[in-house]
Amino acid sequence: VAPYVFVAATVACSSTTRSSGEEPSPTVTTSEAAGTPLSPVIRWSGNLQPVPARSGYVTAPAERAKAFGSVVLSATPQDAQRTRAQITFNMPVQAPTEFRWALLPGRCGSNAFPLVGFEAFPIIEVGNNGRGQLDAHLPVSIPTDGGHHVNVYQGGQQLDNVVACANVRREGR
Repeated sequence: VAPYVFVAATVACSSTTRSSGEEPSPTVTTSEAAGTPLSPVIRWSGNLQPVPARSGYVTAPAERAKAFGSVVLSATPQDAQRTRAQITFNMPVQAPTEFRWALLPGRCGSNAFPLVGFEAFPIIEVGNNGRGQLDAHLPVSIPTDGGHHVNVYQGGQQLDNVVACANVRREGR
């Protein structure tokens, strides 16, 4: 009686191309053994732009320090109820400063409520050099359609406290 040997192999392949400073594009992962594609990673991205300070006057908006950065929101394949947020934020500050932020429906300037409570969004800590970076998971499913934006707040969570905003757009399908 000859012994039988069974060999099973599963190979997963994926590739991303990164060129000088660009973020990786979403990829589709395929299981060659099964011959079935896995779902593409849903990803939203945008660039933070400064928002002029609001004043009670109809004339020119009040001056505010220039704030800018980038936002990447992606699905967490292991947990559909979570979203990975990667934010870089730059704003001149005199001392280390904490900034709140939120993901909201609609476009920049809308007076919408965040997708989850403000306390669910981790604080962005900006150092003396004016730079901050955040890489965290949020307890919310990533949006699959519609328009969304990210507000960065200083000193409160009202529309008047927004120092930067990014209209995020969905990449891929």
